[in-house]
Amino acid sequence: MKWKINWFVGSAILFSITDLVTAYFILPGESNPLFLYFNAFWVMIIGKLFFIGMLLWWNYKPRTEHNHYFFCMSIVWSCFLFCFGTISNIYGIMNPSLIEAAATVAPAVKTQAYFSIVSILGVLPMLLGIVTFEVFYRTRNVKHPVEVTIHGR
Repeated sequence: MKWKINWFVGSAILFSITDLVTAYFILPGESNPLFLYFNAFWVMIIGKLFFIGMLLWWNYKPRTEHNHYFFCMSIVWSCFLFCFGTISNIYGIMNPSLIEAAATVAPAVKTQAYFSIVSILGVLPMLLGIVTFEVFYRTRNVKHPVEVTIHGR
């Protein structure tokens, strides 16, 4: 097997690492549940390495149309979420008072906010995309019984 990383997977890996690096500078205000539960940055590193490993494994795995669509959609939304995380981390780096205020927030509140943002910005659009693809896939070869024509056009 030839190991080649296409630009699509490579950009997801790059965004993932960028999010991790910027998170290092805002650790007191970090809301990642892995960090909050274990209170260790190395656990976040292991989580990112697991994500990158899954990307590489899934990239070389033979796929059906459904799986390939899900793979592409997962990468697009992961990149979006990593960019969102990186931008918010950079905003926190540039405004230390926000990190100081976030450090006083209870871990349970941070975790709830984290899952709310990920659900709204990531999971919900992915579910809608899966449903849309399924509707498309199941109705693309359906013959329409009646064809309506408008005269004069």
